[in-house]
Amino acid sequence: IYPVKGQMISVEPTSLQHNIRIRSRQFGNGYIVPKQDRIIIGSTSEEMGRDPRLTAGGLMDILRRAYNVMPGIYD
Repeated sequence: IYPVKGQMISVEPTSLQHNIRIRSRQFGNGYIVPKQDRIIIGSTSEEMGRDPRLTAGGLMDILRRAYNVMPGIYD
């Protein structure tokens, strides 16, 4: 058993109304979930121990996946 770290981000809402599950050989897996006041985008899965800080690389991967599926997320 070993710790696995996950990261996600929250952005302002758009017209998204349904959950999106991302499965991409090129970009990896993730999800986009609309909430009442925000959109949750995730996730990474990294063997990084127990460090709770976000990483620039993890956030970039999450945003790249989301943009690949939903280019409107850019704005």
